[in-house]
Amino acid sequence: MVRRSKCSYAKLKKTINVYDLWEKCNFLCISERINFVILKNTFKSFKQDLLSFSKRTEEYNVPQLIVPSFKSQIFKQSLHYKSCNLWNSLPDHWEMSQIGFFRYKELVKEWIIAKRSNVYLYL
Repeated sequence: MVRRSKCSYAKLKKTINVYDLWEKCNFLCISERINFVILKNTFKSFKQDLLSFSKRTEEYNVPQLIVPSFKSQIFKQSLHYKSCNLWNSLPDHWEMSQIGFFRYKELVKEWIIAKRSNVYLYL
């Protein structure tokens, strides 16, 4: 009986394209999930007024964070640098002061999925 279930699983695995299913269900891959979590935490910091924004962009819908500049390449892999770059790349038409946390999560997930390319998925 165990042998039969393994055989049917193998047949089923061959007939289902996992990547198509993954894309249709809007699952995030690991790097997208990391960016999603970074943006969630940055939004929480935004709501608690813990972030420093550029003076020129404080009145914008999505105020731009000040991205620190360093000469080392290692700093570009840091959480602070990534969060600043991700936040600054968000669409300008989102009104951050008026968006709630759950709506923000939905928007970010849709935005990440929209940026996705098929080449990236199937590697």
